[in-house]
Amino acid sequence: MHLTLTFATLLAVTAILVLLRLRWTHLSPNLRRTILATACAICIIFLLSYGTGWSTTGVRLNYIFYWLFLASVEFFVLLITLVPPRWLTSLIAVVLLLPILSASIFLPLTAVFAAPPVTTPIGDHLVSVTEPWTSGKIGVSGVDIDILYRPTWAPFLQHRRQTDRLFETQCDTTKATATLQPDRNSILFDCPTNRNQPSTPGIHVVVHLN
Repeated sequence: MHLTLTFATLLAVTAILVLLRLRWTHLSPNLRRTILATACAICIIFLLSYGTGWSTTGVRLNYIFYWLFLASVEFFVLLITLVPPRWLTSLIAVVLLLPILSASIFLPLTAVFAAPPVTTPIGDHLVSVTEPWTSGKIGVSGVDIDILYRPTWAPFLQHRRQTDRLFETQCDTTKATATLQPDRNSILFDCPTNRNQPSTPGIHVVVHLN
C-alpha cells in the first residue's frame, strides 16, 4: 500500500506549503497572483473532471493531478491563517486539514506509488480498468473495476461509464472480469466464489452503462 512513503510525501508537501505561507507576504504581487491562479485552475479542472467523469488516459497523470488538487486545497486552507486573530484561524485551519488523513481521501494518494491498474479492451471503444485496493490495518481488500469510454476523436481522454467495487469477502477478486453484453449497453461483472471462503456466493450481475 506504500502507506509510509505516501505519508512521508504528504508531510513533505505540507512542509513546503507551510513555508510558502510563512513567506507569502514577502512575495511579489505578480508571483502571488500566479500561484493563486494556478491553484484555482487546478481545483476547477479537477472538480470538473470528477463531476463529469472525464479524465486522461494517463493513469499516473490522473493520480498526480489528485495530489496537486489536495495540495491546492491545503494551500488555500493555510492562507486562512493570514486573517486575524491568527490563533483562531490557525485552529480552524488545523481542523479543516485533519480530514485529509481520513481513509477515503488519504488512501487514493497511495495509488501514485503503486503498480498501474490492469486495463483490458472490451469492445466499442470501452476498456475495463481493474485496480486492487486494501484498507490497511482493517484487513479489508478487494478490487475496483471501472468501465471507461475512450473516444476516437480524443484518444488521450476517457469517460467513466460504470464502476463496481468488489470485496474479497464476496468472491475471488483476483479473477474478477467485466464483459460487454450483446446489447452493447450493459456490462456483466463476474467474480467467482473464493475457494478460501466457500460460503461466499460469488458475483454475477449485469449492470447498464451510464
